[in-house]
Amino acid sequence: MRRLLHVLLILFIAAHADAQPVQVAKFLNMAVIPKINHDGATSMQVKYAITFKYSRDDFYRAKDSSAKRYRVDVRLETEHGLVLAQDGYEGYVDSANTLAFADELLLYRDRYYAGQNVSIPLAALRLDTGKYKIRAVLRCYDQDHMAVSEEFRSEYVDFRMPPHQAVKLMVGDISVMHTDPSGEPWDYYPFNIRKALPDIFWLLSYGGTTIHTSETQWDSYEWRDSMGCGDYLFYIVKGDVLRLRVFDRDIYSPSDFIGATEIDTKTNCCNGKLQNRKFDRVLNMTYALSDSVDHRVSYPSIDTMPVQQR
Repeated sequence: MRRLLHVLLILFIAAHADAQPVQVAKFLNMAVIPKINHDGATSMQVKYAITFKYSRDDFYRAKDSSAKRYRVDVRLETEHGLVLAQDGYEGYVDSANTLAFADELLLYRDRYYAGQNVSIPLAALRLDTGKYKIRAVLRCYDQDHMAVSEEFRSEYVDFRMPPHQAVKLMVGDISVMHTDPSGEPWDYYPFNIRKALPDIFWLLSYGGTTIHTSETQWDSYEWRDSMGCGDYLFYIVKGDVLRLRVFDRDIYSPSDFIGATEIDTKTNCCNGKLQNRKFDRVLNMTYALSDSVDHRVSYPSIDTMPVQQR
């Protein structure tokens, strides 16, 4: 009987320990700036400071000298609940379709404190145009995806969601020069000339974050999408800047940069007309930006709430 009680006590302690996060990290402060321009995109910025329960001596006593890896999940919350992610923003969404940005932290021996700035494009928020009370919700996780801090919430700030629209980007074809900037073949295959051709793909960036990656066209100086399979639907705030970057995909090393160009939606009227661009090592890129049907779910703002709910 005593042994049985001892086993039950151990199981209870283990279960209780699993239920409580190991408090390794602690948030010191946080501020939300409702509207800034970050890398061409109208964005919301979350500033936070976090400290870890390690001293500098703890890092030096560690068995290895590698960095400690953590992740801070940044979410936004209105008075109605957590904000959902808008369509087309895979980099800002979790499995529950909640808007979530993962801020990666690497702590070395000489660093056990982090002050971070996180910017989220307003077009990534699934909110109707209008006024809101909004705040940030943070939590820290270790490299094994275990929570190592309590949830930390900022104070509510007044926020107005600007007008935004659904657009569709269509990239028809891309042709690139036969050599890289140094005059060499894009890939090194001295005994197979065919394999020395580039493997082309492109990225769509908005607010400093990649929101879409195209399929790769292998062993070719041209990337084509004649069937429109790569058309991409997402949302923007009118007047923001989009960036298109073209790369030669490498498997065992970083992909080679071919070129980049910008689309200013203030001057591009999203009329669906084909545009041709030549830039860097790209001989021509054909693309079109067009308006698209808005299929968003409506969420009430302060402007539309009944008076008794304010």
